[in-house]
Amino acid sequence: FKVNENVFKVEKIINNMGKITLESEETIEYAENAYNKLSDSEKKRVSNKNILDKNKKIYEDLLIESFEDSSDYNHIKDSLETAMFLYNPELVLIKMRKT
Repeated sequence: FKVNENVFKVEKIINNMGKITLESEETIEYAENAYNKLSDSEKKRVSNKNILDKNKKIYEDLLIESFEDSSDYNHIKDSLETAMFLYNPELVLIKMRKT
């Protein structure tokens, strides 16, 4: 069984991603781009693709969490609810009853 150099490089990139933080965007993009450059048959041989997927999910969750903690989130949410009310007041009232 011959080791595919491209697959080996991508697996190494994924293994070296380290702890995922809000500053990990470039690291994740680099790993994802390396993976996406592989052929379909090479992609099937990447043994640690699940780690890349998990790290992307962690990063997305961190982004959402940081956004929800910001004042921008509440401002946007309030603006959206106002716009929804102006567009369709009944929909907003139904939504408010559910929460």
